[in-house]
Amino acid sequence: MAASSSALMTSSSTSTSAVKKASKEEIAKNIAESKLMVSVSRDKHTEVVSVSSLIEAAKKANRAIIFFITPGPFKKDLPPHWGDDPRRLGCTLNVNKCEADLLELDADIFAINHHSAEYQAGTANEEGLVKRKGLTNVRMISGNNGELQEKWKLRTLPIENDNEKYLDRLTVVIMPNGAIHAFDDLVGPLNDAKMNLHIAAIKSIIAPVQNNTPSANTPAAPAKK
Repeated sequence: MAASSSALMTSSSTSTSAVKKASKEEIAKNIAESKLMVSVSRDKHTEVVSVSSLIEAAKKANRAIIFFITPGPFKKDLPPHWGDDPRRLGCTLNVNKCEADLLELDADIFAINHHSAEYQAGTANEEGLVKRKGLTNVRMISGNNGELQEKWKLRTLPIENDNEKYLDRLTVVIMPNGAIHAFDDLVGPLNDAKMNLHIAAIKSIIAPVQNNTPSANTPAAPAKK
C-alpha cells in the first residue's frame, strides 16, 4: 500500500473546531508557520532556537526540512502498559531508519517527541536519548512540556494511568520552495516494510532537489500577497 501523503498549499484554511482532532494538513501548516522557540538537541548539547529559523536556514541552503513526530523512543524502560497499543511501538526503528536511510538527501532532519531536552541530550553523568540511539544526522526537538502539542494541535496517544502526552506519529516535509507534505502512514507496530515505504515516499519528493529538478508532485509555493 502506498504511503499516505498530502501536498498542501500554505494558504489553506485552519479548522476552528476545539473538539475534532486536527488533520495532518492543519498540523503541518501549524508547524510550517510556527515561530515557537524550541530546544534542539544533539549529544550533550542543546540550543534554543525558533522553528521559523530552522525552516528559513534550510530554505536558504536549498534543503528540505523533515520533522518526524513520534511517541518515544526511550533510553531504558518503557512506561507501564506501553505495549497495550500497537500504535506506540516502533519508535526506535523509526528514528534509526531515518538516520541511516535519509543521510544522502538534501534535508535537515528533526525528531520531535515529548521528552525533555535534558533527557534527549544527556548530562555529564548520563547518556541521553540521542547518544543511546546512535543519532548523528538526526537532531531531536523537545515537546516543551506539552507546548508543541497545544500550539500545533498535535495528536496524542493516551496511556492508562499516565499523564504524559505521548505524541502520535506524523512526518512533515517542507520543501525549499515552501511546499508542504504530510505523512501519517506509520501506524504501529512498525516494521521494516512500512518504514521502507515511508522512506521511499520521502525520497520521491526530496531526491529531485539534489539535481535542481522540481518534482511533478511538488507544487510551487503560493505567491505572497
